[in-house]
Amino acid sequence: NSNSSSGTAGKSGGGDGKKEGRKGSKSAVAAAVVRQIPYVRVDEFDAVPQYLRGRNSRDHVNACIDAIFETITQKYKILAMPRAGMGESVMKKYKAFKEAECDQLKGAVYFLEEDLKMFTPFKLDPSGRACLNILRHLNRIKEHRSNGYVRHVIQ
Repeated sequence: NSNSSSGTAGKSGGGDGKKEGRKGSKSAVAAAVVRQIPYVRVDEFDAVPQYLRGRNSRDHVNACIDAIFETITQKYKILAMPRAGMGESVMKKYKAFKEAECDQLKGAVYFLEEDLKMFTPFKLDPSGRACLNILRHLNRIKEHRSNGYVRHVIQ
């Protein structure tokens, strides 16, 4: 991610240098905040108890990781946008994200199950919830409950 953001900053240096520089730095900050969760290796998956795994495969858990990464990337891209440039639908999402924030998780990257439903086609059926449980078991994510929200914090 850092290579792509520095590459785009170098390409856009031609026109409005100051304005593009600020935009590039803001997106670089958003890109620095969002980092990919490491994929589940075979030995890690085999160490997960069968009652947690159910019928899930390692590929399904890694697809869940991709969906989570897509979700948090889109979420923090919206949060990094200037409020003046937002449309009505984006502003609704922005306000929902801000409402779900809490002081205990200041600076932490997290997502809600509603965010996962909003940005990806990943299903949160029993199999999808089992994937989240496996990721919690492997210390990839942590669950934080407060104010009526269940937040999944990226470790």
